[in-house]
Amino acid sequence: MKPIALILAAGESSRFEPYSYLGHHKSMLTVCGTPILAHVVRQIAEAGLADIVIVINKTNADIKQHLGDGSAFGAKIRYAVQDEPLGQGNAIVAAKAQLVSRSNAKGDTPRDFIVFNPSHIRAAEFIKSLLEAKGDGIDAVLLGRKTKEPWRYGIFRLENERAVEIIEKPAKGSEPSDIKVVGLWYLSADFLETLEATPIEQYQFEAALNTYMKTHNVRVILTQKETYPLKFAWDLLNMTQALMNLQRSSIATNATVHKSVVIDATDGPVVIESGARVFEHSVIRGPAYIGRNATVGNHCVVRESSIGSAPIFIQPMRGSIKHMYKSPSKPNASTRADASLVL
Repeated sequence: MKPIALILAAGESSRFEPYSYLGHHKSMLTVCGTPILAHVVRQIAEAGLADIVIVINKTNADIKQHLGDGSAFGAKIRYAVQDEPLGQGNAIVAAKAQLVSRSNAKGDTPRDFIVFNPSHIRAAEFIKSLLEAKGDGIDAVLLGRKTKEPWRYGIFRLENERAVEIIEKPAKGSEPSDIKVVGLWYLSADFLETLEATPIEQYQFEAALNTYMKTHNVRVILTQKETYPLKFAWDLLNMTQALMNLQRSSIATNATVHKSVVIDATDGPVVIESGARVFEHSVIRGPAYIGRNATVGNHCVVRESSIGSAPIFIQPMRGSIKHMYKSPSKPNASTRADASLVL
């Protein structure tokens, strides 16, 4: 039986200024016409993990409203609520009741699970490797990546391919390796027992893993691919670039693009959505995404940018993210919140 995909989206996004003032989880920011979390769910479902559990908090019900039961993605989504912001270890414990198979007539059967951050926009590329690595005798598989600055991250101490400890932000010169934790964990069901027995604190999850490693075979596999963190607002720039490059060039039939507009998809795809308007003598260079009903004014150069709905541009832009956010509590409100990063 395939593992359950567990996505942790209950954090407060407190370090995500200026976007944190919008009052919703950072993974619900729209990039390329879709919330980041929806991109992640689609990746997971396309990789064959159709049973998904998402941990949310008491205030981000818009996640549940947007994703629903998962049928739009060909998956089944269930939700768990973390009552207080007590870290990712506590978030996993909050999902315990959902990390089971209920098809067994004898009762609930605990299931293995893969833990994802809500920023794993290329999850499908890693799922296959994790599934292949967790063979007989392997209790957990963790994803790692080499770094030139190990003192800034959680770092694995290894014995061959086996992880024996995670050291959080080791002092310079005392790093046990150059392999950092990148936030993708394939765990056996019995790990929950260790996690529940670990005191709740900031690094409860890492502490539980260290305890688990003492008596279990925990393997680390390496990737050279970017995993796109989403801790600070500027992380959106790299993530947006990656998401734009995953698109296929297209121009909606009811988009209005003046005949003098230059569209150049040499370096990446260009997507112009339904109702968008691009006026005279503008240049759109990929990767670029122009959202529904967006307007690009005269003589603009848009490149390496994701443009959401309704903003109007009258100057050249590069490396930008523009979007509108409407509160789920006031879906018909005319006031808009417009936030952007412009290089």
